[in-house]
Amino acid sequence: MTEMPLPLVVAAAVTIMLVEILLRIRWNRKAIGKILACLERSGPMYTLQIARAVNRPIRFSAWIYPVLHGMEARGLVHSWDGDDELAPRGGFPRHYYALTPAGRERLLADEGRSVKRCA
Repeated sequence: MTEMPLPLVVAAAVTIMLVEILLRIRWNRKAIGKILACLERSGPMYTLQIARAVNRPIRFSAWIYPVLHGMEARGLVHSWDGDDELAPRGGFPRHYYALTPAGRERLLADEGRSVKRCA
């Protein structure tokens, strides 16, 4: 078997990385719409509830943190640490998210383009 020239190997690797990035961006856009719809329907939710509501396996929940942080940076959601039963037992308090007026506007603007489902 012959080896591929180094420039072709690099080009193939870069192409694969770009495709993965584009797929993540596309999925994140869908996730934003679903998250906004869930927060509108259910009110404030903590991170695990959001992950379950958008039907993503919780073992792959690391995807949700950058999405939620980006949404908060854009002013679509507001977050705070809750006072729940986990903190007294030595755990961390749940981190809650709620829809902001800007998030509600974005949801209304997106409704005409696609249907968002919240489990």
